[in-house]
Amino acid sequence: MLLASFVKAFPSDRGADLGCGTGVLSILVNGRTGARIEAVEIQEDEADRAERSVRLNGQTGITVHHADMRDFPSAFGYGKLDFTMCNPPYFLNGTVSPDTSRATSRHQSGIAIEDIPAACSSLLKNGGRAFFVYPASRLAEIFYALQSRSLTPKRLRLVLHHAGAAPKIALIECKKGAKHGMLFEPALIMHGDDGGYTEEMKEIYHIPAQPDR
Repeated sequence: MLLASFVKAFPSDRGADLGCGTGVLSILVNGRTGARIEAVEIQEDEADRAERSVRLNGQTGITVHHADMRDFPSAFGYGKLDFTMCNPPYFLNGTVSPDTSRATSRHQSGIAIEDIPAACSSLLKNGGRAFFVYPASRLAEIFYALQSRSLTPKRLRLVLHHAGAAPKIALIECKKGAKHGMLFEPALIMHGDDGGYTEEMKEIYHIPAQPDR
């Protein structure tokens, strides 16, 4: 939901959701912007779920591909897309779920962080945009991987659980072939002093406002 709200796209754009899982990000971005999306997922059962979800939502602007994102550019074509987006598997260690699908989605086991910017850069037109969500503590690692593939970070928004807390998540927009220079957006605060969601989070999660008593 956070990444979907961060992505900037237009109805005339064509993008890709790399590692789309069950297709939630593709569905949200297509529904909000009207952009056409190629949803790429390596796990066959997840790709099947994504295809069913797209069909049940009646969204004709999304095409689901059961494919490895590393091989997708050579099959689909190079330099064709206006944007890419990815919620990558970024846990290096810790408890790994016994559910194979969940473990693949959450942990860096079969794919290296360098593989994801490589796929994005190959798919994007020059000047195309790439959107990511990543742990704030590993920004140096992903910035290095991005810039090694000519993806320059241009916009950054940190996500905090509450005001004054250390950031946990970073939302990143990159541009292929761009000059250096990055915009820092105001931090997104998830919870207020009362522990509930902030007004911005309610808007992102589509939580209706409570009537005044």
